[in-house]
Amino acid sequence: WNLRRDLFKDKTVRLALAHLLNRDLLNEKFRFGMSLPATGPWYQQSDYADPNVKAIPFDADKANQLLKKAGWVDADKNGILEKTINGKKTEFVFTLLYGNKETEKYWSLYQDDLKKVGIKMDMQIMEWNTFITKLDEADFDAVAMAWTGGDVDIDPKQIWHSSSAVKGGSNFVGYKNPEVDALIEKARGELD
Repeated sequence: WNLRRDLFKDKTVRLALAHLLNRDLLNEKFRFGMSLPATGPWYQQSDYADPNVKAIPFDADKANQLLKKAGWVDADKNGILEKTINGKKTEFVFTLLYGNKETEKYWSLYQDDLKKVGIKMDMQIMEWNTFITKLDEADFDAVAMAWTGGDVDIDPKQIWHSSSAVKGGSNFVGYKNPEVDALIEKARGELD
């Protein structure tokens, strides 16, 4: 989610969107039940992952409650939620960018579940250079991609620290949280 966009600034909305991703169905349908759901930025079985943190479950009712709490309703009964943001009626419509045709099947199922609650997600695949340019310029609503491990020591600073939420930085979603920044900095000084 591009946290610079009004649609995604509210944590309640982002949680609702997470509740609308049916990870169990995706795992069964496309991964033969062999994958573990993400529980955070670390691989679930890593020594760094907290085993007490559980994956966000698919729960359309909970998502609806959260969206309503955040002020999203279908007042005009056109099938799309809307809300007044900065004095302007805004429909819950966004575009998901992705660069891998193989993942389209996942996003198509997600698109269907979003539609059932009144959210319209368009999908747009792009070639890699254009995709990266869009990320660097923060010119996107939502993006699907994955990071892979590259170092023995896990250091979230590059992706999650506010200092990397700049043009060309790896924190292209614009996540900024002073408490998280302080924890990242503290962790970088701890060898155990």
